[in-house]
Amino acid sequence: EYEGDLETVRCTARPLPTVSNSFPQYAAFVEDGVYDITLFFGHDYNESRSDLREAEEAFDVLDRLGFETPADSFDDLQADSGPFVRSARANGQEIVIEVRVFHSEMFTTDRRGQHDLALSEIVSRDVFFYNGHAGPYFGFYLDAAYAATVNYQEFAEAPFEADRQQLVVAQGCQTYSQ
Repeated sequence: EYEGDLETVRCTARPLPTVSNSFPQYAAFVEDGVYDITLFFGHDYNESRSDLREAEEAFDVLDRLGFETPADSFDDLQADSGPFVRSARANGQEIVIEVRVFHSEMFTTDRRGQHDLALSEIVSRDVFFYNGHAGPYFGFYLDAAYAATVNYQEFAEAPFEADRQQLVVAQGCQTYSQ
């Protein structure tokens, strides 16, 4: 049992002012009138091919959300099909939301193009999601033969715009655990 002097700490609770633009600063994403998002699915070497299942799920969800689809079906979706498009309002103005979906089967004859597109998309979109295998000192695993792999060091040299806010989410099997 403690027998020393007791210290009294007085605390008060008060509401903080509501911020209109916290991090990420969504207003910066839409100030050009376009909110552009890329979903890049890495190659899954497991037989279940979760990369293809999840890319197809993204196609279906975007369709259900009322996006204009760039292809009639997931199987018809190609790397050059273009974005899913939908109008919205942000900060009282009309904007366009564009979502691009890419997966490894779109590039079976152009792995270098897949690699280059991944780097181009990550530096040019407001939001970039990578979902796939990863690990310590590894970048994007995009194909079984490693021909399209984006090395983690390439991100340091990528031409990101210094004064542009972007959100990059790299969700990989060992991205955080290692």
